[in-house]
Amino acid sequence: MKATRRNPIAIGTHLVTDRGAYDHHGIYIGRGKVIHYAGLSDGLRSGPVEKVSLEKFADGQLFWAQPYENPTHTGQEVVRNALSRLGEDEYDLQTNNCEHFCVWAVTGVPASAQVDRVVKMTKYIPGVLGNALGVIIAIREVSGKNRNKRLGLDRAKPKPLVEETSWPFPTGTK
Repeated sequence: MKATRRNPIAIGTHLVTDRGAYDHHGIYIGRGKVIHYAGLSDGLRSGPVEKVSLEKFADGQLFWAQPYENPTHTGQEVVRNALSRLGEDEYDLQTNNCEHFCVWAVTGVPASAQVDRVVKMTKYIPGVLGNALGVIIAIREVSGKNRNKRLGLDRAKPKPLVEETSWPFPTGTK
C-alpha cells in the first residue's frame, strides 16, 4: 500500500509489514518517514532505532495500521516518544524489539505479541525435550519456514490502511 493524497497515513500511526519470518513494526512520523527499531530487519546484524523512508520500511511489501481500541497517546505524542529513542542501539529480540518499541510509543508499555506467542508455545512442552523443542520452535518462528501453517497461526492480517479516518490520531495537516 502506498500513502497518497487519497490514502493518507495519520501521524503517529503504528505500521506493520510482513517480512515473511516475522512482522516488522514502525511509527509513521509524517512526510513519508517512519521511525523503527532496525534490529534484525536487514539480516542478522542488529541495528538502532532509526528514521527511514516509508518505502525502505515497507521493503516492497504491503503495510497496515496496527489497531488500538484506546491508545494512551495522541499521534503527536507517539511521534515524540519515538523520536526520543532515535539512535538507541539496545535491540533485544525477546525484550526490546521493533514491536516492543512501537507498542511502547503508543501505549507507554512495551509489549510484543510475536514474542508472547513463542513463549506461550514453549510453556506447553514439558521437560528437557520441551526446552529443546521450544528452542527449535523459536528459531523456526524467526526463520519463517511455513511459519503460520506449521505453528497454527493462520490468522487474517488486518486490512491495509485505506483511510486516515480509520485511525483515531489527527494528522494536523490537510
